[in-house]
Amino acid sequence: MFDDIQRLHGVCREAPGGIDIPSLPVSKGEDEPYVQTATDDLKLVSDYAGMNFVEIMQLDCITFKMLLRDAFIHKMRQSDEGREYLKDCWLMTQTEPDRVTLRRDFSNA
Repeated sequence: MFDDIQRLHGVCREAPGGIDIPSLPVSKGEDEPYVQTATDDLKLVSDYAGMNFVEIMQLDCITFKMLLRDAFIHKMRQSDEGREYLKDCWLMTQTEPDRVTLRRDFSNA
């Protein structure tokens, strides 16, 4: 089963579709190796979708990534810190300035 999990992670990581989990840039060495697990993604999707690991392993990559993204966002929305993290992730993806807010905040400067 663990070979299947590694295969799913490898294939889905490279799959097209533009379904990304919100994340902020991290520094190297920030995630300690002793807290990394191979099935976190499966557990998150399992809890969110009410599916067991075998059912999840049978999903196509696009469906798995969609469920994983939705499950992650759902979990993060449960706390103030999580909502702030999602907001920061969204801000990091913006490539155009928010001109309305800038004018409002700096028009009298």
